[in-house]
Amino acid sequence: MSYRSYEGKYHGLINQGATCYLNSVLQVLFMTKDFKKAVQSDACGNHIDVQLASLFKRLKTQTAETVEVTEKLGIHKVCEQRDAAEHFEKILTLTSDEAAEVFRGKLTHKTTCSDCRIKTDEDAAFWDLPLALVNPHGEEYSVEDGIREFFRDSDFSGENQMYCDECRTKCDATATCVIKHHPEVLMLLLKRFEFSYQQMSFVKNSCAVDVPSTLKIPENQMYELYAFVEHFGNLKSGHYTATIKDDEEDRWYCFNDSSVTSLNNQPFRRQKTEKTRTAYLLFYKKKHTGIQDTNKNYEQRRDSNKSAGEENAVKSKGSHKKPSSFDARKQGKDKRKKDEDDDEGMGGKAEANDQTERNKHEAFVPKKKKMEGHEEIQEKKEKTEADRFQSRTDKQLEKHDSLKREKDEKHVSVKQDLPNKHEQQGDRKTNVQKNNEQMTGVNKHPLRDGAHGKQNRPNQTQDDDREDKTNRRRTTHDKQPERQKQNEAKKRDDDEESMGGKAEGIDQAKRKKDEMSPEKKRKIKVKTDNDRKTGQREEGHEAKIKDTKEKTEAGRKEAKTEKHLVR
Repeated sequence: MSYRSYEGKYHGLINQGATCYLNSVLQVLFMTKDFKKAVQSDACGNHIDVQLASLFKRLKTQTAETVEVTEKLGIHKVCEQRDAAEHFEKILTLTSDEAAEVFRGKLTHKTTCSDCRIKTDEDAAFWDLPLALVNPHGEEYSVEDGIREFFRDSDFSGENQMYCDECRTKCDATATCVIKHHPEVLMLLLKRFEFSYQQMSFVKNSCAVDVPSTLKIPENQMYELYAFVEHFGNLKSGHYTATIKDDEEDRWYCFNDSSVTSLNNQPFRRQKTEKTRTAYLLFYKKKHTGIQDTNKNYEQRRDSNKSAGEENAVKSKGSHKKPSSFDARKQGKDKRKKDEDDDEGMGGKAEANDQTERNKHEAFVPKKKKMEGHEEIQEKKEKTEADRFQSRTDKQLEKHDSLKREKDEKHVSVKQDLPNKHEQQGDRKTNVQKNNEQMTGVNKHPLRDGAHGKQNRPNQTQDDDREDKTNRRRTTHDKQPERQKQNEAKKRDDDEESMGGKAEGIDQAKRKKDEMSPEKKRKIKVKTDNDRKTGQREEGHEAKIKDTKEKTEAGRKEAKTEKHLVR
């Protein structure tokens, strides 16, 4: 497009660094008459309307700055490139309801379940309609194709199934969008910035797009293009401009920050569409051709019928002329004909409703029978599986009980045999020990040795006798501890003889245990530990079997409850 210098009627906005994205959308809002009027009417509120009204007032006479608007929007990094569509929506969310209503539309998302055929509607407001730059037919992309693709029915199946509250499960479904309220200004967003999985980052799609001057939206609403925002460059470094049409002069102007120029080659002069690789946001205003929204048509018809009824009532009340007999007969005939037509219409409608109900019932009966048969098969299958599990559990319990009984019997027999062996060994050891001690005491008795020595020396002198007596005293004194040991041993032997066979067997068992080799002690300890671990495993197995039984019983009760609720 070529430009020519222009001065006087329109003025630009100063770029604070990289705020061209904001300047472009502000110029579009300034050139939208309904929005500008709504903003100026609420210039004293807490909305952003105050800053916008002040900016629009300066724009009428001079090039203006946008410092107040950027502060209100919370833009602190003015040298950072941002998205124009994002900040356009942010401005609309901060304006008053009257100003935002110019761009606000309402969509109804209708979803139909493929199984129960129940429809659910969900309303949602929108600022723009996003159009993906993908043509399934492989041809050049046009805005009209994008609109048809946006409002086309979507099928959800396989992994994309939707949850149905009536069926209580995921089912195949069909979804469609319907415009419930057409906004005064419709903004279309061409999705040029998309994520690339090859580069793992966002990239710009610069494909050519056919933009029409007039556009037909579903529900037969016509729109006319009056402005579009363009983006030049790539995602990291680019520039925004706005091209807007002046309705009074029927001319297009380019708003490039502080520069405003008129286009030499006016678009849409030779043909109704223009091909562009830079258009990003398209702004269409509603054409009032007598085709309005469904809700507005209903309200207009209701108001007209009401006013017509009031006029007829006033006329009939103000007229005092008595109707003639011919007029009375004619009115009665017309009334009877009207009643007959109403009866026929109501009868046909009732018959159609009855037929619809019968069709629904006929379609539901086989489905119900099929569901009942499926429930019976499922119940039999669950019962068979539960019986198998119970039989396996009973067999495991029986096997466990038999193993435990055998082990207990072996343990009891081992305990009974062990004391008898210990008693026999203890008796043998006690007898041998007693004989050894008696023999030791007889051979080493000091008094007998002294007596025999004296008898064997009758011819010694008196000195020798005195010396021998002294030696005997020393020997006797030295052997007193030994004599005490002999007495204690004798006393211990007497005590052992007086005790019963049971106490003697216990002592012998203890001594035997002390005399055991380390290897034999280790084997006994290992066997004891194994017995303890085996008992713990058996107890854990019993607890696990009990827990399994409780879970099985709880599952049966829960399944019965769910079946009862479904029925």
